[in-house]
Amino acid sequence: MHHLHELSDRDPTMRVRAIDADHQPRTVEAWHQVLADATSGDLCLVRASDHCPPLLSDSGSHETLGQACRERGVHVAWAYKETCTGRQYRALTFVDDTGGAQANYRGTHPDGGDIAGGFSAGNWMTIVPWRMGRVGLLLGKDLDHPEVARALRLGGAELLLWVGRADKLGPWRILAQARAIENGVACLGFGQDLILALPDGSIHAAAGSSVSFELGVAAGPPPSNRRPILYRCLCEEEPTPPG
Repeated sequence: MHHLHELSDRDPTMRVRAIDADHQPRTVEAWHQVLADATSGDLCLVRASDHCPPLLSDSGSHETLGQACRERGVHVAWAYKETCTGRQYRALTFVDDTGGAQANYRGTHPDGGDIAGGFSAGNWMTIVPWRMGRVGLLLGKDLDHPEVARALRLGGAELLLWVGRADKLGPWRILAQARAIENGVACLGFGQDLILALPDGSIHAAAGSSVSFELGVAAGPPPSNRRPILYRCLCEEEPTPPG
């Protein structure tokens, strides 16, 4: 396990830490070890190693993480592999500092390798009603598809939070920057490192330094000049002529 970087708000309770875990924590004590450097109020983005086996949805893992979050006073967004009713998913769970699981999002755009490996696509998108703002969750290839971030923004997200896989990243910084610009909202991304892409096109990279940021402050109004009926027309099939 190693801690990559951190981003800090003017208020120290808004520090964000990115953590790669080389194992899947299964006990409260193991979670305390993963979160050892975190302080009360931190948001920790934890990415389990891809070598870890999938966890059952009802395995008690979320309760274990919740207890650790409550005892340390931290918030955690945990990216892991989930299995439920015989299906596997890439999942992202958001647990706040009270220990309550606020959301469990299943990535909606698995890549070709995941599909070949038996992973399924999730069927909903998720906005976390966090007390510091409404956070739209994205995983992996979700970032490649502008519709996901746009739908989250139109749904009221004040921050986009994306976690990628350590072994399949691609041009993720450019994509995070594009999603921030086109939606008028910041995108917090954990790829090879931790960045914050702002709506004005700037990128704040966490290289051991702090970044001043307040949820919602950098967010502009949701895009309004949309023409969804026109967009749908482009995808409609031509009617088959009679006869």
